[in-house]
Amino acid sequence: MKTTTNINGNVHSGVVTLTRREIVRRLEQGAQQRCGVSAQVLLRNYRSGKIDRSTVADLLALSNLLRENDPIFAE
Repeated sequence: MKTTTNINGNVHSGVVTLTRREIVRRLEQGAQQRCGVSAQVLLRNYRSGKIDRSTVADLLALSNLLRENDPIFAE
């Protein structure tokens, strides 16, 4: 793994750790700002083919960090 050292001498691995809570918060914020819906509705609409992947690709990638049985995917 590549590491970097900043001017203060702190070493960073370049790995970002997000909790489930933070992932869901980012999904909710992005879904509301871009589509005016909740993250759950956004993901449901994507899975049913109602949303073009290119408009929310980053949010979909973020949702892939969650478990397949996460409550946000419930119908």
